Amino acid sequence: MNEKNIWRIVLWTIAATGLVLLVASFDSGTFNLFIGGNVIPVSTGKHIEMVIIRGSSLRGSSLTDLYRLGEDDSFEKVTTFQQAPQCVTGLDGKLFITFSDGQSSFFDDGKWVRGVSAPRDLKVIDVAGYEGRIHAIGLTDDKHKLSVAVLGDEGWQKTAEPFDAGKVIRFRGCIDVEGGIEVLYVAGPVDVVGRPDPDKAHWYHVLFDGRKWGEERPIDIPPRMIPVIASYEGQLALCLMPLDRNAPVTITLPADGKPEPIAEVPPPEKGRAVTPWLVQVAGKYRMILCGADKVWEVPLENLKPGAPHLLMATGAGARIRAHVYVVLLSLGSVLLVSLGVTWLVMRVRTYKRARRG
Repeated sequence: MNEKNIWRIVLWTIAATGLVLLVASFDSGTFNLFIGGNVIPVSTGKHIEMVIIRGSSLRGSSLTDLYRLGEDDSFEKVTTFQQAPQCVTGLDGKLFITFSDGQSSFFDDGKWVRGVSAPRDLKVIDVAGYEGRIHAIGLTDDKHKLSVAVLGDEGWQKTAEPFDAGKVIRFRGCIDVEGGIEVLYVAGPVDVVGRPDPDKAHWYHVLFDGRKWGEERPIDIPPRMIPVIASYEGQLALCLMPLDRNAPVTITLPADGKPEPIAEVPPPEKGRAVTPWLVQVAGKYRMILCGADKVWEVPLENLKPGAPHLLMATGAGARIRAHVYVVLLSLGSVLLVSLGVTWLVMRVRTYKRARRG
């Protein structure tokens, strides 16, 4: 193969790759799919509002959809906005969303009510409503301390000194309970994407009562389980997400550092739930199970799971097309790299022959 043929193949490969990118960018159902970990349900008392982040499109940034799950099991899309949310909570029937840029907004029945500027000197990780006010939780730069700010009539105010864990920690969520706001965090080894090592991580929770921080309390999480923070009857609850396939999600109440099981929710189909959420509306609890490409709702009657209800799923056609586009783009990239290496080797050999001659 000579250099002329190599460059001809390179140009055709670039043209074909560009064509694939062009077709994929106009395929509205591809690369614009929700991912299980990006589904955040929260109860406003009237409904269960579900903030769903769809995967990035090749034509621009990701989109965020707001869905509503009613007491009568109705499930409808309310609105779509461009911002990417950081965290969500409910307060007095309204939805409070903090976006990735630190700005926040109140929504009522899917309609924007008012905006809130970002707090000074605090990067918000999560929010919770307590005693009629929004509380924002952040982690200091050294990852040793938890800070809290309260939203009042004059904006965000810090009402307590930061809680010092005395070690590097990773925030894993907060929830309002009867006595304040419980914060769940973890210390110990993590994997390459920042997830806690399920066998070596150490889990803790601490309560902020609205004025001061309490004492750190360890939680002995069983092996091969990842806890997701929740509340049940005004108490801290943990939904233990199994890493093993086909294993049930266990709802537990921490007692003396040991999570005591009170219910088990089996997966609706073979596989593993990515994230379980325990939410309450109209006095009834429901488990929202988010898989890689499906979202299920499981009613809980006296902590006994009822028949699962599929709320939404990514279409099979969109998944297949996405896989095809990824394979074609990967092949194009590999071919371009191989041709580049081949051309470089040929140039080096030509240079060596010229020096010998």
